[in-house]
Amino acid sequence: MVDPYIDMSATLAATWFEQSDPGSSYRAVVAPPPPVEKLQRNAQWALSATGDQGRIDLSGSLNRAVFDGARNTTMINVERTKSRWAVHARAAACTWCRMMATRGAVYKSSATALAACHDNGHCVAMEDRTGTYEPPSYMEMWQDQYLKARANAGSSDPKAVQAAWRQLDNQ
Repeated sequence: MVDPYIDMSATLAATWFEQSDPGSSYRAVVAPPPPVEKLQRNAQWALSATGDQGRIDLSGSLNRAVFDGARNTTMINVERTKSRWAVHARAAACTWCRMMATRGAVYKSSATALAACHDNGHCVAMEDRTGTYEPPSYMEMWQDQYLKARANAGSSDPKAVQAAWRQLDNQ
């Protein structure tokens, strides 16, 4: 019953992946559906709840399976294309987020890019498949600030650089 929706989700993700880099001749791979046994286990677990909770759990389990089609397709293709990710911080970002954003597209996944940030930082991960990620213009100033803070810290240790950067901001 859910297989057509999982397939549709995966196919849409593959189409999006191809269209997100129109200059590339890369053809995205569609992730295989999950094993039937996994879907059965999830359904059994969900329906073991009483009352409306079983319906709610089953709905959530099916939603996850459908969206996993897209997530898994994206992950497969990101790995195959050797994409890199950058932290994209908002203009009013804190010193930590600014520092993480100045690193550029060095992260191997969106999860590792975002793991470099902190809760409530409002950063997003930007994929760079072609090596041409262009950060927003306000980040040019951050690069200069980073270099000055690193020199003042006398270290490349992120915590020391952040402390020196905060001192620069307070001057």
